[in-house]
Amino acid sequence: MDEIIKPSPGHIVVDIPAEKQDDKKDNKGKKAERKRPDILWWCRRIIVGKNVEEEKESCKKHPHFEAIKREFRRYVCEFIGTLFLILFVSGIQTVQAFSTGLGTNDVTLIDKGVISGFLLAGMIYIFGTVSGAHFNPLVTVAFFLRGVMVWWRTITYVIVQLAGAIVGAAILYGIFGNIGGLGTTVPIVSPGAALGVEILITFLLIMVVLSTAEKSKILGPVSAIAVGATFGSVELFAWNLTGASANPWRTFAPTIISGVGWRTIWVYFAGPIIGMIIAVIVQRIITTARSQDKVQDSAEGKAKNTA
Repeated sequence: MDEIIKPSPGHIVVDIPAEKQDDKKDNKGKKAERKRPDILWWCRRIIVGKNVEEEKESCKKHPHFEAIKREFRRYVCEFIGTLFLILFVSGIQTVQAFSTGLGTNDVTLIDKGVISGFLLAGMIYIFGTVSGAHFNPLVTVAFFLRGVMVWWRTITYVIVQLAGAIVGAAILYGIFGNIGGLGTTVPIVSPGAALGVEILITFLLIMVVLSTAEKSKILGPVSAIAVGATFGSVELFAWNLTGASANPWRTFAPTIISGVGWRTIWVYFAGPIIGMIIAVIVQRIITTARSQDKVQDSAEGKAKNTA
C-alpha cells in the first residue's frame, strides 16, 4: 500500500496529468540531445568564438553585410586584373628575352601591341561592371580627382593594385627566373625624352578612360574597345622608347622583384603622374564647355519655340 503524503498547511497542490509529465521529460531529453556539443562544434567555437551558423546568420542580417561583400568583390577584381596585366604585358618582354637566349625569338612589336590591347579589352569586359576595371593607380586617382570616387576606396584600390602587380611579377620570377628584368621598363632614350614620352602616352590613355567611363567605371563594349585600342597603340608607339609604362606599378613591381631599373624609376612615376593631372584638367575644361553648350542650345531652342 502506497504511503500517502499529506501537504503541509500553506502549500498548494497542483495535479499534473501523467501525459504532460511524460511530454516534459521527452522535451527535456530532446533539448539535451540538441545541446550536446560534438568535437567539431567545439573546434568551430574555439576558432570563431561562437557557433559558425549563428555567425553566418548574424552577418547576413547585418545592414552592412551586402555593402561589405560588394567592396570585397571590387578589391578581388582589381587584384586579379592587375595581376594578369603585369603577368602578360611584362611577360611579353620576359618571354622575348627568354626566347632570344634560346635563339627562337619570334615576338614582334605588332604582337606586343595587339596582345596588350586585346588583353586590356578582355579584362574590362570581365571586371568592368564590378570594380570599374582600373588596374592602374593613376586611373583610380583620376576618378578621385574627378569627384566620382571616395578617398578610402581610392587608397584601398591603389594598395590592392600594387599587391596584384607584385604577385604578377613574382609569378614571372618563379617561371623564368630573373631574365630581362622581368619586363621592367627602362628608357632607351634619354631620361628627359623618356619623361616626355610617358607624359604623352599617359595623358592620352587617361583622356580616353575619362571620356568613355560612366562615373568611376569603365563599362561596356565601347569603353573596352576604345581603351584597349588606345592602350595597344601607346604600347606600339613607346615600347622601343621607354617600354610604354603609363602605370607606376607596371614598372615598380618588376623592379622590386628583379632589382633592375632603380636608377630611372623616377621617370615612370613623375611622367605618368604629370600626364594624369594634365588629362584630368583638360577633361574638366572639355566637360564644362560641353555643359555650357547644352545650356545655350536649350535656351536657343526655347527662344525659337516662344517666337
